[in-house]
Amino acid sequence: MKKKKLLMFGGMLFILLIGGIGCYLTFMRSNEIETIPVAHLSTSWWGDLEESSGYIASNMTQEVMLENFKTVKEVLVAEGDRVQVGDPLIVYDQSLKELELQVQQSKVKGLDVQIQLAKKELKNLQSMSSFATGSNQAKAVTASQEEGTDAKEGLNYNSEFFPLEDGTYQVEAHQKDRLHVSFLYRLKGLDEVGKTTVFAPMKLILIVLSDDGNKESFFIDGEGLKIPEGVVSMSVGDYLSLIKDEILEPDGEKVPGQEEPPISVEPPAAQPDDEEPVQDGTEGEDTYSKEELQQLIQEKRSAVRGLELDYKEALLKEQQIKKEIEQLTVRSSVNGVVKKVEDLPSKIDDGTPLLVVTSDEGFYLKGTLNEYQLAKVDVGQVVDIQSYETGMSYEARITEIYPYPVEDNQDWGPKVSRYPFVATIEGDQQLSPNMNVSVTLKSPQEEGQTLYIDMAYVGEDHGQKFVYKVDQNKRLVKERVQTGKVIYGSYIEILSGVNEEDHLAFPYTKNIKDGLKAKVMLEGEE
Repeated sequence: MKKKKLLMFGGMLFILLIGGIGCYLTFMRSNEIETIPVAHLSTSWWGDLEESSGYIASNMTQEVMLENFKTVKEVLVAEGDRVQVGDPLIVYDQSLKELELQVQQSKVKGLDVQIQLAKKELKNLQSMSSFATGSNQAKAVTASQEEGTDAKEGLNYNSEFFPLEDGTYQVEAHQKDRLHVSFLYRLKGLDEVGKTTVFAPMKLILIVLSDDGNKESFFIDGEGLKIPEGVVSMSVGDYLSLIKDEILEPDGEKVPGQEEPPISVEPPAAQPDDEEPVQDGTEGEDTYSKEELQQLIQEKRSAVRGLELDYKEALLKEQQIKKEIEQLTVRSSVNGVVKKVEDLPSKIDDGTPLLVVTSDEGFYLKGTLNEYQLAKVDVGQVVDIQSYETGMSYEARITEIYPYPVEDNQDWGPKVSRYPFVATIEGDQQLSPNMNVSVTLKSPQEEGQTLYIDMAYVGEDHGQKFVYKVDQNKRLVKERVQTGKVIYGSYIEILSGVNEEDHLAFPYTKNIKDGLKAKVMLEGEE
């Protein structure tokens, strides 16, 4: 009887244990915080949208007019040739633009060299130490400090050096131009005050212009170049006379010596009688005071920023020239057959086209862009079109933008110039000729590159944006995020802190905090 009671008591304990475990698991599950994949919270954004209009054409004709002030280098097709969109038809002479590109590329390379030099100088200044002795402070003398604004004239440390293909550099100057000692420091690979080596010595071809317009070339090797003692600046002609025994022809031979007029060298600035000698442990070695050093560092930083801005502008100019060279090749904007090619020189005054291509398949979009949209759209860009009649949407790719505006016939809004364009519509579409459509232009800068998520899942704490996302242990972690603009009134741009693979929890869930267990939605769950 006693054994039976023990068995019954053991069974009850087992049931209570199982029930307790079940309740605990239920309790734990109830305390898991639900999360949602970022993919379910994000939205697509195709950049700022702009509207235009157009109509559908099936029989498309491309007329290539001979442009004024351009010379046709070659006609690449003949009558009867079949062409596809993008095939080259004619090429204008590119020699002048290619020369302009070479000059611009040299400018870009020169600015890059100047930026690297300026950054090395800045780094050198930042690593220098300063000191003071009594009431007098030692000071390195540079041409710019000695002569003020005169250092900006003639040849100085920041003069523009044009790199050549053989590794040498070229500089052009007038015989009477001032040559500052900092220019020689740069040739020797030193910093602006001639104290520290910051790069390899340079080889220079100096082209000197005389008063009568003649030019002479001098080859100067910075490696063995001697700097006249005590000189702050002098004329280019006087300097060449001074170092005539060191000047080399480009082939390495020395220039024959000749009688030269007396050299006029500006003496160094006089030192005050009561100035004490520098006593820093190294006789004759000057340095900067702390205030002067900070001022120089600030000025050099400004110089670097200015050079970097000039570099960016030069790069944009280079890209623009490349685009203009590309535009000197006229390409087919339709799939079709070359119907006519005029003999050169073609009559351009009577409006006769040089070349005509007619389409034989597919549908085309013909529309216009206003002068503001023109700067944002280019050949090859995709636009969305929607039929007013059927409501169906399609995509078209721009194949040609005409450079000449047409008359603006709209009766409302401000009058602006409008430029025709042509786009191809790929595939077997349910379209018909003369069908009117709306055109949506998409900004290419942001296409497919930015993440936008529901604003409700981004919290804010003392001005800082944050999210609760799931870590590798399936626990919640509070993560700060950088955000950008808001679109559609409910989605916010995420610049950092979240990616598309993350899972997020609603940040204002009751009792939410770091470390809580997350309930992760599995793939396929809704």
